[in-house]
Amino acid sequence: MEISSRKHIIIMTITMVMIKGAGVKCEVRVCEVVKCEVLWLAGHLALYPTVIKLTRTAANKNCELDPAPTWLVKMFASEFSPFITVLFNASFRDGVFPSSQKCAVVTPVLKKLTLDASDTGNYRPISNLTFLSKLLERCVYDQLRVYLQVNNLLPEHQSAYRRFHSTEMAMLKVLADAYVAADTGHVTLLSLLYLSAAFDTVDHSILVERL
Repeated sequence: MEISSRKHIIIMTITMVMIKGAGVKCEVRVCEVVKCEVLWLAGHLALYPTVIKLTRTAANKNCELDPAPTWLVKMFASEFSPFITVLFNASFRDGVFPSSQKCAVVTPVLKKLTLDASDTGNYRPISNLTFLSKLLERCVYDQLRVYLQVNNLLPEHQSAYRRFHSTEMAMLKVLADAYVAADTGHVTLLSLLYLSAAFDTVDHSILVERL
């Protein structure tokens, strides 16, 4: 068997494992396995340019739950991306995140080395997610970010989770406002609120209505 044929058969095998593992049913129709540049799946491939870009620029991190190493998926990004695009579009269309991609390898790590190692409350869970789940998350993030920016739904001074914004910028804004207030003879009162596990405090119904 020729090397090119072996390569494309391997790609097809790994791709089918990824599709099966993601729990999404897709109709696969291979026009020509040997050349393999003509691979079509039943589905909408509108996100293909985004998927192939994110795949190629992804970090070289692996998870024990991945059916194939990340470097291999990145090496054959042009071959894998049409299949991955169909998986993602199926998830977007049905509004369902594949159950298999909700699994993670969790490693407990002490928040500080000086803390009591016998107290489970002193540990921070570090989750190693699958490559596909992180890729899907990135696709959703990019689409949501553009939507929020185009429709002016983000607060003007929000610094978190925004490109070219940081905690330093938030601090500078607070200090600048305090200095301006002091120069004009006003008194500044600063109230800070710290929430442990802040995401768990979000009201999902309000979040959905906001979006």
